[in-house]
Amino acid sequence: MFIKSQLEFLRNKKLALACSGGADSMVLAHLLLKSKLPFSIIHCNFQLRGEDSFTDENFVKSFAESNQISIFIRRFDTLDSANENQISIEMEARNLRYAYFEELIKQEKFDLVLLAHHADDQAETIFMRMLKGAGLLGLTGMKKVRDEKYCRPLLQISKEDILSYARENQIKHIEDASNLETIYQRNKIRNQIFPLVKEINPSYREALEHLGDLSAQTLSLLDDNFSYLNQDWKTKGEVNLNVIATKSYLSLVLSYLLEGEIAHKSILSDIRKSISSSESKFFKLTLGDIEVKNFVLKRIIKNPSEPKVFSSINELALEKKINVQVINEVPLLFQEGHLYFDIEKIKFPILLRPMADGDKINAYGMGSKSRKVSDIAQEANWSKTKKMSNSILLDSNKEIIAILGYRISEKVKIDSKTKQILIIN
Repeated sequence: MFIKSQLEFLRNKKLALACSGGADSMVLAHLLLKSKLPFSIIHCNFQLRGEDSFTDENFVKSFAESNQISIFIRRFDTLDSANENQISIEMEARNLRYAYFEELIKQEKFDLVLLAHHADDQAETIFMRMLKGAGLLGLTGMKKVRDEKYCRPLLQISKEDILSYARENQIKHIEDASNLETIYQRNKIRNQIFPLVKEINPSYREALEHLGDLSAQTLSLLDDNFSYLNQDWKTKGEVNLNVIATKSYLSLVLSYLLEGEIAHKSILSDIRKSISSSESKFFKLTLGDIEVKNFVLKRIIKNPSEPKVFSSINELALEKKINVQVINEVPLLFQEGHLYFDIEKIKFPILLRPMADGDKINAYGMGSKSRKVSDIAQEANWSKTKKMSNSILLDSNKEIIAILGYRISEKVKIDSKTKQILIIN
């Protein structure tokens, strides 16, 4: 089943084994002892099976003590925690388990936490994710090494081989009766669906593994060819897909870019239908709203900043979101996106805040009357993202003296009498 050399990559690492007392983790513990690889044990008692939960805990504790292995045990009120967080017991148990792992990794400086997932677990995982409409990343299944701190050495070994090894080597383990219950999704698949699938295709596990491999290769292909688009989306919150607008794989690239952000797969279909529209369409994703128009995706970034008051130019210069410069003569060249103020015309203190409904400004170069900022934004064809992320400056009379990055007010413009100029960009 397993040769000693397959564990050699774990040599000289500080290891911890997540051990439930079941056949899988006890076989892995046996292999580690046989290979003379030092390790600690982590046991999670989710207190979901009455006295049986404490029987498991005592079994693992006894094994650790008899083999002089250090052990860490944590008991969880899983049911109460799941109800409080309004999620399934399965998901809450997973969250609690990994939170405890993370705590111990930091506390004990473990290099790797070993998990005893096997090939049957991998098949179940891919199948469950497929039923839920997972993207390519989900269909790749579990990784042998994840985040450089979780490792699954048995991932390519079948449950049948693990049980056979346990029998041959007389490895004691706990039989978890809850594995036969069908209240959990994974157990339904394992105990009810897969036996039927096996009748149709005895090699279903290999078929699902093949699907996982193809998904991983497709993801790698997308990374090689479209990582620049993914980088723009992740870092800039905007991506232009015009270069692949006519390609048949546009939906595939969209799925690649939005992996993990789509709550319901129907949203991806709606985005695909709307992406070519010249009219803005808006969609709610798990990381926030996005705007779709003319094959361009943009995140709608709301301006989170609180209003800030500045009593002087020196205070304004400390604001990280803007650059401030003072010069003593009118520049020969005015740069786009920079605003130029006559300092003597600015009435301090001034207020920096997000744009709001009803804001008006007597904008320089746009006539002598005040106009709504929203009308100016509409004429300038600003996206919803730009409207929500822009800021304005108001003077001590609560009059708007600038729309940052766009236009100043008539009352602070430069003229022939200007002595000092404030530049903001």
